[in-house]
Amino acid sequence: MNENIIKQFQEVFKPTFNGKPHKKDFIALNHDVGDVLFLINSLNIAEKEMNLTEIARELKITKAALSQKINKLSFQGLIQRYSKDNDRKNAYIKLTSKGKEIFDNWNRNLNLIIEKIVNEVGEEEVSKLVETVKKIRKVIMEIKEEITLC
Repeated sequence: MNENIIKQFQEVFKPTFNGKPHKKDFIALNHDVGDVLFLINSLNIAEKEMNLTEIARELKITKAALSQKINKLSFQGLIQRYSKDNDRKNAYIKLTSKGKEIFDNWNRNLNLIIEKIVNEVGEEEVSKLVETVKKIRKVIMEIKEEITLC
């Protein structure tokens, strides 16, 4: 199966796939915290670091909103805060082993769902749908910009 279509599908339908608990210790991931975990996981894989300000900027949310999500993930034991050189102003975060396990399970389940959709609907149809959703999102963003300029 084309990996590109899976990634495109994930991107445009991210808010649709809110995680639901499948077993007792599985923590539900909604797209809010899922985005944060996805970014943290990507940074960990790439062995890059971003402080909280940079993460908020990347996710296009306020530091206060990010802080709420980080606190929730930290309370659940999915992420760990750390600082470099005892600099408390620049906090960094990384996935814990539990966070990595939860993220991997969530991502694996999401990929299974997408693969089933692509197999049932067909890769060409899914590609068309993804492109259409991208166009609609672009129009919506343009409208939002026009409204905020008024």
